[in-house]
Amino acid sequence: MNFVEFHNDELPRRIQAGNGRLAAVGTVGLAGIAFEVDGASYTYLPGPDGVEVVAGDERAACVVAMSAVSWGEFVEQMRTVPSLLYSGMLSPERGDVELLLRWEQAIRALHHGLPVFVPTELDLRDKDGGRLDIEQVFPADVGAGELGLFIREAGFAVVRGVFSADEIAVLRADADSAVAAARQGDRRSWWARSAEGETRLCRVTYANLSYPAIAAICDDPRVRRLVAAFDDSLLPGPDRLDGIAIIIKNPDIADGLSDLPWHVDCGMGGHALLCPVVQVSVLLEPANLDTGTLKFLAGSHRFACHTPAAQEEAGLPVVTVAGEPGDLLLHLGDTMHAAPAPLGRGSMRRSLVTSFYQPAVLDVIEAGCGFNDVLLSNDDGHVDNLADVVRGTPSEKL
Repeated sequence: MNFVEFHNDELPRRIQAGNGRLAAVGTVGLAGIAFEVDGASYTYLPGPDGVEVVAGDERAACVVAMSAVSWGEFVEQMRTVPSLLYSGMLSPERGDVELLLRWEQAIRALHHGLPVFVPTELDLRDKDGGRLDIEQVFPADVGAGELGLFIREAGFAVVRGVFSADEIAVLRADADSAVAAARQGDRRSWWARSAEGETRLCRVTYANLSYPAIAAICDDPRVRRLVAAFDDSLLPGPDRLDGIAIIIKNPDIADGLSDLPWHVDCGMGGHALLCPVVQVSVLLEPANLDTGTLKFLAGSHRFACHTPAAQEEAGLPVVTVAGEPGDLLLHLGDTMHAAPAPLGRGSMRRSLVTSFYQPAVLDVIEAGCGFNDVLLSNDDGHVDNLADVVRGTPSEKL
């Protein structure tokens, strides 16, 4: 999309249609930002009732430059600000790029008309019209209608006891083998460092390509039935987009993207193509405060949602999930969620994660490729925290 034409013609139409009013909610307390492409620049200025877009960058507190190609991918939701930062495709010309991250939810509202998340306006309902119990969990034989409605409303669901203890034992054995085979720099694994500076494996991707029991999860009729409760047209992508990954929660990680902060799974880009996508996690070990839980921000998939600060969580519809081996966690890729650090110092927790996509995704994304590939820029497989990338350390990309 042409940068100048978009700002002179298309964006004013979208603002007039109401996108400016939607975006204003997300700009409270923010200074103006400017984008620069091929020598042209435009500034976004917040106001109480909308966003003003003006040519030039004189009034901007932060100015970022990018190529025309990068701009097109950004405005079409194929790349995000974090993706541009990790790949070095966005250059801060002036000011603190952190301001651009704080603007991102408002930009999604401004460009695409997605409302900014406002907790007081969230209204989640059950099949009878009552307020949805976002803490509820479901048995393995839950009805499709009940489960599908809950996922559509809350953006996630917890299903107990889908896999037996014997099945989990087989999956653990495969996971053990996959973990033992992983090597730094193989581009099929993510690594982090402990507080003592020791290297720790925190993710193995495409585990299904070498281990048949793990591969069988994609076509397991129980898993397919639960996914179909949301959308029966979704398909697995076992040879792309990380395939089936083993997520490993280690205690005492101090450096690296192991303990995941609040994020969405399209956080590296591709929202316009990928979503809705259903992510399925199979717990191999207990998930609790000691081993590491997951948290979901109920209903956030319907909105442009900022990353909640710790002090905000008490006022938000956050659900902290615990589970046992064999339980399944399902969530939509654009539901805000987090995997905080384990509180215990002992056992680790592992889960298997696979995804189910709209058929068009498999026609566009080639085998072996995915939006998370941008994270694997270090030769040793260490995946940097976004905060380190913003600061320019340890990878001096900016």
